[in-house]
Amino acid sequence: MNNIKLVVAFFNRDCSCSVAKRIIHPWWDFSELVCNDLGVSPIYIGVTMKNKVRGISNENVCNYLRYKSRIQHQLELDNVQNIELFAINDPKGYIAWDYTFTAYVRVEPLRGNVMLVSFDTGLVPTWNRLNAVEFFECCMNIATRHMQVDYGFSMMMPNRWLPAGYALGIGGGNAERRIIRDANAWMDFAERDCHKWLRNAFGWSLLSKEHLAINVDGVTLEEWIQQTPHRGKLIPMSNNLTCWTFEDETENMDFLNWENPSVENVRRQLEQYKIFPWQHLPD
Repeated sequence: MNNIKLVVAFFNRDCSCSVAKRIIHPWWDFSELVCNDLGVSPIYIGVTMKNKVRGISNENVCNYLRYKSRIQHQLELDNVQNIELFAINDPKGYIAWDYTFTAYVRVEPLRGNVMLVSFDTGLVPTWNRLNAVEFFECCMNIATRHMQVDYGFSMMMPNRWLPAGYALGIGGGNAERRIIRDANAWMDFAERDCHKWLRNAFGWSLLSKEHLAINVDGVTLEEWIQQTPHRGKLIPMSNNLTCWTFEDETENMDFLNWENPSVENVRRQLEQYKIFPWQHLPD
């Protein structure tokens, strides 16, 4: 496998009326289908229970096939808060960052809902831009069908920066300081208001009306993006969401790279206006 991971993540700030199994079940089923298409199998599953269950350790990983039915039973009892599936490079040992595939889904009243999937791009060596966009839309359709998505993004990031952890707000690896601060700010406060905080500039994002109305140098973010084609393009989607994408006419997936020059240029421009959450953390 190579050392680049693709991440797709969706967030919802308000899950006060959410029934966990109505969100977790569909993403779990979808994740298994993605695994099958990629030619990998989940080896481990991590779970957090609302109430302790004998024989299942909270927030520890366990053998997927051995515990799958027990965890599904607890899900039916509405006793599951989150799950994470892993396909690991070395099945003899669990190392969180050394995955070929991972999927995560969480329903938590104080933090909100999350649906995430991430995998090694070496599993899809023949993929091009159109394959990637089709996959995003498939993920988006599943997510928006089962929860009120307020924000989402996709990007490709070096494995050493812990891309799935970064998406969830866990800064680590040997990423540069602003990436770690980005993750910290997301977990500390921004995720709870994900409908109005623009986390960062990514190759592909789903934005709310509140995101598009953010003030950037005296104009809205929507107007600012539309001032020049070098800032990407906006595509209206369903559910009052807008796709912000940097895809171009080439066939490759370079627009998703964290260090894509067009995305990085926009990121640096927006940093001047201090609209990213991490810029509001104390030094």
